[in-house]
Amino acid sequence: MLVFFFVTLCNSAVVCVPRNGSEQSQMARIAGGSHHGRLEIYHNRLWGTVCDDSFDLNDAHAACRMIGFSSAESFYTAGNGIGQIWLDDMACYGHEHSLTDCIHPAWGQHNCGHGEDVGVNCVDARIAGGSNSGRLEIYYNGLWGSVCDDSFDLNDAHVACRMIGFSSAESYYTAGNGSGQIWLDDMACYGHEHSLTDCIHPAWGQHNCVHGEDVGLNCVDARFVGKSNNGRLEIYHNGQWGTVCDDTFDMNDAHVACRMIGFSSAESFYTAGGGSGQIMLDDMGCTGHEFSLTTCTHAAWGQHNCGHVEDVGIYCVEVRLVGGLRRGRLEVYYDGEWGTVSAVASYTAGDGDGQIWLDDMACIGDEISMTECQHREWGTHNCGHGEDVGIECI
Repeated sequence: MLVFFFVTLCNSAVVCVPRNGSEQSQMARIAGGSHHGRLEIYHNRLWGTVCDDSFDLNDAHAACRMIGFSSAESFYTAGNGIGQIWLDDMACYGHEHSLTDCIHPAWGQHNCGHGEDVGVNCVDARIAGGSNSGRLEIYYNGLWGSVCDDSFDLNDAHVACRMIGFSSAESYYTAGNGSGQIWLDDMACYGHEHSLTDCIHPAWGQHNCVHGEDVGLNCVDARFVGKSNNGRLEIYHNGQWGTVCDDTFDMNDAHVACRMIGFSSAESFYTAGGGSGQIMLDDMGCTGHEFSLTTCTHAAWGQHNCGHVEDVGIYCVEVRLVGGLRRGRLEVYYDGEWGTVSAVASYTAGDGDGQIWLDDMACIGDEISMTECQHREWGTHNCGHGEDVGIECI
């Protein structure tokens, strides 16, 4: 697991080399500087730009990650590009690793001129001192700096670990021993944000701290062994991967585990077995609203009365709105594909394709997930896509 992330400055051709070197990350660059400039995308053997129509901070996060940074600090209209305009009307949710994962019109379809080319200000984050535990450092405005521990809490820690690339935080502490700039102070995150830049905080570099107050993190990660959204749950803690026992494990715990990994909620859980090594967690007691299993009550890390035949597995689902961030056609990701929900309330959006996953929904309203509501079997319906439901969120 690579956690020390370093920014490679752009060369004379202003092409930034991504830190992970993946083919997907090499599809984007910043023209104009190391972390700040016009966003350009490589597609169909040509470099082109992205229009600023409907572009927001969620889109900027995905763009910066695509290049190789942790997230975005801001975006703006940069203009002055040439050639192809590749993307317009982006609709990212903010957790994506690439603009190609987001909803958007067909490549090259736009109603823009190059005066509307978007630019991004990217930031990076790393742990100094270890793979998943150490002093938190932020790369901003061309310099690495630290974060003050004033008012810093577990919600801030969850967001910081997520920004670096982990699932969430296990704890935070005063690490000290940094040098140079102190970038952030008085953080006020809710815990669900994709980046510390989404949280409330004073202006960058504004603080009343010394480096003896530099904050440190203990981050944890989570994954499925099996499929992307279905398999044995494993947790990375204290430098090793381990499993979770199914004793007392219920749907509330499953919802939190899925949320920790990056899904919306759980559809079901089961005894998967088949793990090896450490059993990390047992006797989970989540309420279902937490952002991470680390926030729930549980036996001490590594304390259990289980064998690996009791390793828990989970089936996660994801939801999205097609057409906007708060209003659009409701789609659900289940069994490896996106599908729609039949309209019985709200408004009929229509125009979906593929599978219709849910019909005859009967929620009370206090459920944590649609998967907890009464409904027909997944994929059982008497509808056409003209009946696909749309919702408006507040």
